Amino acid sequence: MNRNATFVFLAGIVACFVGGVPPRSGRRFAHLRRGFLLAGFGSLHLRTRGKDWRLPVLVLAYIATPMVLPAFVILVLGLADTRRTVALTPARKAGTDNSKS
Repeated sequence: MNRNATFVFLAGIVACFVGGVPPRSGRRFAHLRRGFLLAGFGSLHLRTRGKDWRLPVLVLAYIATPMVLPAFVILVLGLADTRRTVALTPARKAGTDNSKS
């Protein structure tokens, strides 16, 4: 998820409580919660990698998803994970130059 999607999600939630037309568009932006829920599951998979207790935790998390509180916890995990910097490529060292002159 994009880092700024958090702010769009929060603006959508705020717009749901305003009177008039803004709640309609606010509900559309509040549907970003599904993306953050998926990001939370991805973060949960990443954090439990290599642990002995991984399978029971993941099974319980997926079974408990229809309940509000566990889904909210996973959603918050996705929100927090989105705000972290994720490096997709390794950092280049400062002294290296790849140009062949």
